[in-house]
Amino acid sequence: MRIALFHALKHSPPPIISAFEKHWPRSPQLVHILDDSLPTDLSKFHTKHNNSETCPRILSRFHKLSKYVIEDVQASGILFTCSAFGPYIDSVKAKYPNIPMLKPNEAALDVIRDLSLSRWRQQQQQPQRPLRVAILASFAPTLPSMKIEVDQLECPLGSLDVSYVYVPGAMEALNQGDFVSHDRLVANKVQDFVGSVDVVLLSQFSMERAAPSVEKILDGRNVVVLTTPGSAVLAMKKVLEIKN
Repeated sequence: MRIALFHALKHSPPPIISAFEKHWPRSPQLVHILDDSLPTDLSKFHTKHNNSETCPRILSRFHKLSKYVIEDVQASGILFTCSAFGPYIDSVKAKYPNIPMLKPNEAALDVIRDLSLSRWRQQQQQPQRPLRVAILASFAPTLPSMKIEVDQLECPLGSLDVSYVYVPGAMEALNQGDFVSHDRLVANKVQDFVGSVDVVLLSQFSMERAAPSVEKILDGRNVVVLTTPGSAVLAMKKVLEIKN
């Protein structure tokens, strides 16, 4: 059995490999597919078109690469690690309904949905406020894709209050190998809304490395900090174990 990991950033493999080692050390063979030109092409497309549109050429690449890992590599499941490409992943999932596929944030958003529902039920007698969530991204096109996914969550109206936060400069620092600056920029951005959120989601696999810095900022404030690799691995493990 093989699991294909579909990356659009060179920074994505290390955190997902670490997550597999931690949560599923005896996992099936991992096959890495990397096309790190995708973010550049998506950014160029977004500067010319509405964020709600999909780029035909990028869509074609997603389908060709997915066909390759399913038919030639014979992967039993695909875990996409590229958060900015939700509509493209949905298109592939629709074409191959019998192959388990997970978006990068799918499992983490399920956690947010469950937290929201739990809070909503507790407050039905004495409604107070929705679950306040901050979703952070260091790659700007990730945020419109995340909004689509959040809007699809089955939550009661008014149970979620989501802020979409771009962290300028963080991706550039990561690309230059300046990991300290990347983590500091993410943590500083979280500092801006300390006291006004219940959940912080670091929406990209590449941002997981900043989690300790974020948790330090939020220490003692009863805020849930979510990262995506660990929850994604556990979700894929569950899906494949059920299927097999």
